[in-house]
Amino acid sequence: MRLKTLLAGALFSMLTVLGLGGASSTLAQTRRVVVRPRVFVVQRPLFGGPGWWGPGYYGPYYTYTDPIAYQRERGFSDGFSRGRNDARHGKAFDLNSHKHYRNASSITYRNAFAQGYSTGFKDERLR
Repeated sequence: MRLKTLLAGALFSMLTVLGLGGASSTLAQTRRVVVRPRVFVVQRPLFGGPGWWGPGYYGPYYTYTDPIAYQRERGFSDGFSRGRNDARHGKAFDLNSHKHYRNASSITYRNAFAQGYSTGFKDERLR
């Protein structure tokens, strides 16, 4: 009787360990992919020669730029100015009449241009 209880306990504990081990192995196989924005680092020297006033003393100067944010800002600005200009001169709302929109190299620039054009056109019409 005591042997049966001991074997049943050992079997139960072994199945518990194997069951948890199988569950943890499937969890360990899942992958998480993290997409980070691209950042470019541009190194620019300070003005002046070596010495206490130049790069030797202060060290290098770094600038961080984000190309996607630059395209958004540039596209919105271009679209806004062209939308205001079209509304001011009484032209129809037409994005395809501008080569900046038609020949855009990225979808980010194009979407920002459309948003800026719409905003500029409406703002000028409301004046």
